[in-house]
Amino acid sequence: MHSNIRAAEGWIELGNFDEAAEELHNCPPAVKSSIEWVKLWVRIYTMKQRWVDVEMMTETLMKHAPEDPFTVFNRAEAFHRQGRSKDAFQLFSHAPQSFKKLPQYFYDYARYLCALQEFSLALSCLGKAFDLDPDLRMRALDDPDLDSVWLDLQEG
Repeated sequence: MHSNIRAAEGWIELGNFDEAAEELHNCPPAVKSSIEWVKLWVRIYTMKQRWVDVEMMTETLMKHAPEDPFTVFNRAEAFHRQGRSKDAFQLFSHAPQSFKKLPQYFYDYARYLCALQEFSLALSCLGKAFDLDPDLRMRALDDPDLDSVWLDLQEG
């Protein structure tokens, strides 16, 4: 692994995204074409909530790592954060079968379904997520993307 990549990872862990970006800008051309380099940019843009940039970077990743959970989860989140939850839902609908064993898959699917006002399906996905990872229950209670499913449950 190139020293600039390691340095960028360290800056990201410390929450200093400007220094991480500087390290990535200083990488040699051969490193700038690597999947690791693109993934680090996705992490930086995600932390800065630059969702259009996340979408663009994950478009590149989709060409090289279309079945990598990192790629799919970040691309779907970029769609969702841009108000395109239907696109996130579609991406998840076509996700590889291996994703359907991941608690994060069901949790995020529930969030996207909530945005589409599909509350009973969202609740079903949350149940699957909780079965796979019970720790997600507490996170779900504080997740504003899931507020409407809890309201629907109370009203229904």
